[in-house]
Amino acid sequence: MKKSYKIAITGAGIAISGAAVFILLRKITGNKIVRIAKTFVGQRETGNNQGFVSANFEKLMRTLGKWYSGAEWCASFARLVWMLALSGKKRIIADKLMNPSTQQTYDNFSRDTSGLFRVSQKPKTGSVVIWRSRSRPHKGHAGIYIGKMAGKHFFIEGNAKDAVRLMNYVDYKNISNDLYLRGFINW
Repeated sequence: MKKSYKIAITGAGIAISGAAVFILLRKITGNKIVRIAKTFVGQRETGNNQGFVSANFEKLMRTLGKWYSGAEWCASFARLVWMLALSGKKRIIADKLMNPSTQQTYDNFSRDTSGLFRVSQKPKTGSVVIWRSRSRPHKGHAGIYIGKMAGKHFFIEGNAKDAVRLMNYVDYKNISNDLYLRGFINW
């Protein structure tokens, strides 16, 4: 039996029925994550993972990102963005699973049984990407996936040349000789 879903524009706004609500909310959440991540592009560290030029950004990184002086901060940046974008049960569970370690964060989500998140090799807007280092497997890099355009995949990454930057790769599975794709954490 085929179900139908309706979206109607009414005088009071938009009325949505059935799975259309779920699909629309998924798109809104991904766009919200990217919108929030973009607001931080250009934030710079003071050097050697010791702090940030903006005291306000550093405060957010310490509180919501769980960053601490000396820690690589790419995973903390991804955590900060998700903590600002997610709500309800997803935010509560993500708060427990995300930390400043890229590899520990990926492992935590891989073991998660809440059913709210999925680890995948396929990106979607707003997903956290985790890369792993070949030379130091306990380390890696993280970012927020934006999307694909003109054959390139775009990400917003913390700790990219000492700042939050928009980065793009033709081959996001191997972004350097040392870093390769571990997977995506889909919200």
